[in-house]
Amino acid sequence: MKPSVLQLERAFFRRVEVNAQLGGAPSKNQDIATTVSSGRAADNPLRFQVTLIVQLLDSAEKHAGYHGSVEVMGYFTLSDAVPEKDRDRTVVVHGCTLLFGMVREMVCAVTARGPWPMLTLPTMSFHDLVPMPAPPPASVNAPLAAS
Repeated sequence: MKPSVLQLERAFFRRVEVNAQLGGAPSKNQDIATTVSSGRAADNPLRFQVTLIVQLLDSAEKHAGYHGSVEVMGYFTLSDAVPEKDRDRTVVVHGCTLLFGMVREMVCAVTARGPWPMLTLPTMSFHDLVPMPAPPPASVNAPLAAS
C-alpha cells in the first residue's frame, strides 16, 4: 500500500442544512443533485481547492422525508508525478469522491436522530465531471498492424 497522489490538507463544512418533513415519506431512493467547483492556488500549481454541494431534493411526487443542502470544501495537494494533462481530472474526481464520503457521514449523523430512518446517501461516481484528455494523434510514420 502506498499514499495516494492526492493528499487532503484539510476540509470543513461551510453549510449543513437538513430538514425533516413531518408529512414526508422516508425513502431509500432520495433524489440528490451535486454542484462542484474547483481551482488552483495562484502560488502553487499543485495545491487545489474543491467545493462540493450536495442537495437533498424534494418533489411533489415523492415528498421525501428530508430535504436540504450540505456544502463541504477541501484543500488538496497533488503529487508532481501526475502529468499536467491529468491534474484537473485527478483532483476533481478523487477530491469529490472523498468530500462526498464526508457529506454521507454528516447526513447519516443528522438524520439518525430524525423522525424517519437514517438516510444513507448512495455511493457516487464523479468520473464524468471532467472529460478524459484526448489521445494524441497517431503518427504518420507509425507501423501498421499486420493483417
